[in-house]
Amino acid sequence: MGKKPQPTPEEQKRDNLIRDYSTAAAKAHDLGNNAAAAGLTEAVFHLINGKKK
Repeated sequence: MGKKPQPTPEEQKRDNLIRDYSTAAAKAHDLGNNAAAAGLTEAVFHLINGKKK
């Protein structure tokens, strides 16, 4: 088995943002702030799928 390729710094930054925003969305939902959870979730989708034109 070969080594998994290392992500570029830009990919790593995006992956970190996705993780952090997802965690924040879960915490906001747990605290009952559904608007913040929805906004953070939408931001995660944009990070994963790229900008919508």
